[in-house]
Formats: sequence, structure tokens, C-alpha cells
Amino acid sequence: MVTPDALSSQKVIAHRVRDAGADYVFALKSNRKALYTEAKTMSE
Repeated sequence: MVTPDALSSQKVIAHRVRDAGADYVFALKSNRKALYTEAKTMSE
């Protein structure tokens, strides 16, 4: 399982982790408003 910090939560890194078949948990900060809101809604 890969758990990068917020600085490493980039699309390129996400694709590489997924392509390698690994599980991952990415940090998500509220400054990514649309993505944060969508993730928050999904988790409620």
C-alpha cells in the first residue's frame, strides 16, 4: 500500500501506482475545492 503525502498526490504518481497494481491512499486537502467536496460527499 502506498500512502504519499499531499505534495506527492499528483495525477502522474496516481497513474504509476495504479498501473503497478498497488493499493493507495492519497491525502486530499480542502484547497482542491471540487475534488474535496466530491470526496466528502461520497464519504457521508
